[in-house]
Amino acid sequence: MNQEHLIEFEELLKTLLLPNNELRVNAEKSFRDFQSEQPDLCTLFLLSMQEFSQVKQVHALSLILLRQMVLCHQPPFWSKLKKETKEELRPILLKILKNEKDGYIRRKACDLTAIVGTYFISNNSWDELFDFILSATNSNDLLHIETSLYLEYQLSIYLATHVEEISTELFKLFQFCLNLEGSLNAKSYCIKAISASIFSLSEKKKTLYNSLLTNILKALLEMKNAKEYDLMIESIDHFLPICRTYPNFFESGLIDILELFISFISIEEPINGLKQSSLNFLVELIERLPNLTIQTENFLIETLKSILLMISDLDDDDFNNNENESKYFEELENDFLNSNSYYGESSLTQISMILNEELLIEWVSDTIPILFDSKNKWQEHYTGLKLLMNMSEKCKDVFLFDLDQLLEYVFTFLNSSHPRIRHASLITLGQFCTDFSPILQYSYFEIILNTLEEIIKNEKYEFLKSQAAGVLVVFFEGSEEPGVYSDFYGNLLETLIKTLSEVNIQTQEQFLTAISAIILNGLESLSEYYDTLMELLKQILNEATSLEQRKLRAKAFECASLLGNTVTFEKFENDANEIIEYSINMYKNGLQIDDPQISSFFYGWSKICQRLSHRFNKYSDYIVPILLDQAEKKIETISLEQTNTDFFESDFDSENANEQDCSVVILGEKKTGIKTSSIEERVIILSTIYNICSSLKENYFPYIDQTLTKILPNTEFIYDEIVPSVAIKIIGEMVNCLLFSIKAKIDNRADMEYLNELTIQILKILFTLARKEKQIGVIYIIIQTINTIITICEFKLNSKIIEQYYEEIHNLFLISKKRYFQLQEIKLNKFNENNNNSGEFSSIDLIKIDEKIKDEEGLQFSIIEMFPTLIKFHQESFLPYLNDNLLSYFIENLQSSNDFNKNRYLSLCVFDDLIQAANLNQDQFTFYWDNFQNIFLSHMNSNTPRLRQLASFGIQVCAEKENNASIEKNLEQVLQALHQTIQNKEFNDDNDFHSGTDCAIATLSTILQRFPGKIPSLNDHLLLFFNYLPLLNDDDEAIKAHSHFVNFLDLYSQTLMTEKNFSQIFKIFSQILGTKFINQDTSEKILQIIQLIKKQFNEKQFNQFIQDINNQDLIQNFIQFI
Repeated sequence: MNQEHLIEFEELLKTLLLPNNELRVNAEKSFRDFQSEQPDLCTLFLLSMQEFSQVKQVHALSLILLRQMVLCHQPPFWSKLKKETKEELRPILLKILKNEKDGYIRRKACDLTAIVGTYFISNNSWDELFDFILSATNSNDLLHIETSLYLEYQLSIYLATHVEEISTELFKLFQFCLNLEGSLNAKSYCIKAISASIFSLSEKKKTLYNSLLTNILKALLEMKNAKEYDLMIESIDHFLPICRTYPNFFESGLIDILELFISFISIEEPINGLKQSSLNFLVELIERLPNLTIQTENFLIETLKSILLMISDLDDDDFNNNENESKYFEELENDFLNSNSYYGESSLTQISMILNEELLIEWVSDTIPILFDSKNKWQEHYTGLKLLMNMSEKCKDVFLFDLDQLLEYVFTFLNSSHPRIRHASLITLGQFCTDFSPILQYSYFEIILNTLEEIIKNEKYEFLKSQAAGVLVVFFEGSEEPGVYSDFYGNLLETLIKTLSEVNIQTQEQFLTAISAIILNGLESLSEYYDTLMELLKQILNEATSLEQRKLRAKAFECASLLGNTVTFEKFENDANEIIEYSINMYKNGLQIDDPQISSFFYGWSKICQRLSHRFNKYSDYIVPILLDQAEKKIETISLEQTNTDFFESDFDSENANEQDCSVVILGEKKTGIKTSSIEERVIILSTIYNICSSLKENYFPYIDQTLTKILPNTEFIYDEIVPSVAIKIIGEMVNCLLFSIKAKIDNRADMEYLNELTIQILKILFTLARKEKQIGVIYIIIQTINTIITICEFKLNSKIIEQYYEEIHNLFLISKKRYFQLQEIKLNKFNENNNNSGEFSSIDLIKIDEKIKDEEGLQFSIIEMFPTLIKFHQESFLPYLNDNLLSYFIENLQSSNDFNKNRYLSLCVFDDLIQAANLNQDQFTFYWDNFQNIFLSHMNSNTPRLRQLASFGIQVCAEKENNASIEKNLEQVLQALHQTIQNKEFNDDNDFHSGTDCAIATLSTILQRFPGKIPSLNDHLLLFFNYLPLLNDDDEAIKAHSHFVNFLDLYSQTLMTEKNFSQIFKIFSQILGTKFINQDTSEKILQIIQLIKKQFNEKQFNQFIQDINNQDLIQNFIQFI
């Protein structure tokens, strides 16, 4: 290395320090070429700059570049270097660490040393570095101490294995530094080093390090007193990983920690970062140590009070003196996202999910009136509204009892003079619409809709008009009885349409979203507004042509596509053709990749196709290929493990992925980033394909093969559940499309042979996916789709295929069962560890495990549900595989102590289907009845109506069989069980008791009909049946029972057709004539019986029977029919 070359190299580095221009770009290329072609020489040149150059920035840059080079793995730079070059690094770096006075350069040297040290230390070849670090224990040089601690912090990140080896010496170093007088920098580095190293320690050494906690807290207090807030923030932020992974580290000092951190949050100075970091830590700690924090209720209340102070930490806003109100509000909102108020609000939501419910409800109930009754500051009213909004879900049951008062608060503050209060009130009202739906939508719709209309019409600020429209959307989304609002749709639409031209583009977009929500609710009742709205929407599509209005056009297209549901398809067809042509022309002309119109076109095509059905077919040759091509495109992902290849060091952190519209997915140890918008768009595309193929039916036939090819990759998308779920539904729908094609004779290729091939192909695909799939939600959709296909395919699956499917289903069930027991074991172990205060387990973890357990239970039910389907539709092939083991499984479900669960219900369904199987011979029937009769009879008195219904139905099916000698032997026992079910008054308290009792009545009538002359105590059974009529709930059971009743009036006339019974008979007739609860034959027989009675009695007596019905509406109905 001669002087001239060093000067030239220094100039190159100086050029790299210039602003980004052409000179720098050229310099970057030159450096990369030098680095690639001569790695050893480039390394030595960078090292020599520490002594050669007089420019401090060059010193720092040379260390940064060298670190980037060593970190580079594509290709691996370190392995390219000669051994001699590597050896040069050690003494030079140690020299910099010992002698460099500039703090920034020293830190960069530490960063590089930590990376290089990982290679040397792993080979036990850099003892001098440890000597330098540990010698700080006896040093008076603050720079040496700070450098040692920062270097140890970096080493612990990159090479954790060395920590345990020198942990005792490190403990002494940390203890020494924390007890030093002064040098808060050193203490901050010390806390970071402790945080980084603790993860690599054995449990025994972790306990030793716990003793440092008191001194750590003292160091934080010193920083607070010295107002070194930045150091505090850095130190506290390094506590969070410990809290998440090893929360018991803080257990011994919990009270001191709570007290100290609450004081940090309560600092009067506006130090946002400190308050936010302190609050993040406190919330995390409370979440991770729930059992301990419950013992410290006073501190929890203080924490909540501190959170409220943060929420109220808002400056007065000067709306009145800002000409551009929308821009001003947007700036305020952007500032708000980094404010104490925002962090306080998000923490309040988190902590509410963890705290003892009774404690939380008591505190909220006491606090809200105090905040709302305050006359001092608008900020307190704002805080009260935010508290109300964030607690509404957690305190739902209590709030429901006081909903009148809470809504009164909200509506009062909607009239506040301060725009932020009105804004917070609207947000709170929107949250109520979600949390208290549909009760709020049904009981308070008049005041809510009138208030929102008034705000949209007369509010001064557009952002509040927009928010009111947003609340309308949420209100209608939570509605279950849209007909209730028929008097309000018109006024709301007229107000939105009239105001639309007076507001900015963003508010117009929200207005159109609200109009869409109204359309989805109002549908047919809005036909009178169709012409006005459609004209307005087409005007927007044709005239709002600027780049800024793309989203507005997208909203208009979506709204227009929904509007077709308010009128007949004949009226909509011309407009539909016009807006489809508009979308196709826009698409052909080319749209930018981020144009929101693209997704709106996909969504709109789906809705229009559903409305026009086969009339949409003329556009399918253009639209379907577009959708399939889009569905085939790979969704781009980014590995977050890759080192950034930018010229200077990267600060990228996957924690910030949300700010980049990026979801972080962790699979094993691999972190992957994927754009959220890409997933959402793919879901829209797939949903549109599904809606189009299910609407076009046989007309979708030409696209079946290419759909399977292009959709299949989406089924294996591992980063989201919805994408594969919708793709699987599309694949299943192909069988349905082919079935319609065969019936419509749309193509010579559409025949049963093709159906057979396609069905088998799709079922194989689905079973293969189910074996490989890890996401429970996706497996559930696969099973549902398989079940649907087995149900609808119009050919019998042969025994060989059934055998394969049986094995597949059985294996899926066993795998799910295994996961289920593993989760139960994990839950038990974690619960025991938590009770012993020795585990790292939180209430959130418990909730997640419980959710997974419920998911597995649901999946098992879905899997087993396939067996009744196979019994119903493929009896001949499947019944041989219904072996003793499988029957035993169902019997065990029915013998469990739990009175009702999904599997118990399903098991009864299986037995009902088996008994009902048409091809059972006498021996099989006798076998099943002998095995199941006690099961049916024991469930006749279940506390669950649905189980009583299934048990009664099983007996009813047996009674209807031609070969019913088996049930005849047990008639007395069966009748006794039916009597107990019908007469048990406790069942009358069930909300759904009729489903069980009605079926029992129909079963009793079936037995009376099937076994005439063999019924003991016949009159008692007849009168029980008679006194329970009519049946007005289950159509099928009612038709059957009422048909039997009319027959009994003839067959057992001496018992039933008595004068004292005629009034009751007429009353029964009056309730069922002209209804769905009887068939035509029964209706005609009733009229004949009435005429027969009329002949037996004089007019006065006959009219008295009618008047005894004692209900004018029923009397009128009866007279009308006779």
